[in-house]
Amino acid sequence: MAPRLQTLTHTNGPGTTLLLRLAVGAVFLSEGIQKFLFPERLAEGRFEKIGIPAPEIFGPLAATAETVCGILLLLGLCTRLAAIPLVILMSLALTLTKVPILWGGSSDKPGAEGWWDMAHQSRTDWAMLLILIYLFITGAGQWSLDTMLHRRFVGSADPTHFSHFSHFSHFRPQHGDPTSKNSQEQTQE
Repeated sequence: MAPRLQTLTHTNGPGTTLLLRLAVGAVFLSEGIQKFLFPERLAEGRFEKIGIPAPEIFGPLAATAETVCGILLLLGLCTRLAAIPLVILMSLALTLTKVPILWGGSSDKPGAEGWWDMAHQSRTDWAMLLILIYLFITGAGQWSLDTMLHRRFVGSADPTHFSHFSHFSHFRPQHGDPTSKNSQEQTQE
């Protein structure tokens, strides 16, 4: 298996990560499909209303990303990769529709104004964003297609088996890693 594919399929998340994937994946799948079904209210029309340029392009693009990535999250397939466009979408949603509420309302929520209205309107967006960041960091969890592929092609789903996702490997010592404390002690003996 290619190292990049190993990085995509490796997970150090517990099996219960499935619950987070199901919650977020189902919401994005549903929202993506609705953007195709009701474009004037949820995609192009809404994007034009809040001032997104080229809404006829970005509306279907958002709908496609939400639908495809929602399915990938539900399956636990390429979870880290699927989380990236969704993090971007959630960040844009917060920036363009929720933050303006702080200073007098957004074109999307004209009656909402101030901190508490913004906190209320953005609660789901924040939860979704944080779950997506968690999924990007930990991967799909043990009950996923990513884990099945990793076991099949690498031979283990043990998080210490594969240290290719090195951005987070400093959280735990790796056996055989010359920079780990255990390896340094063994070489001194």
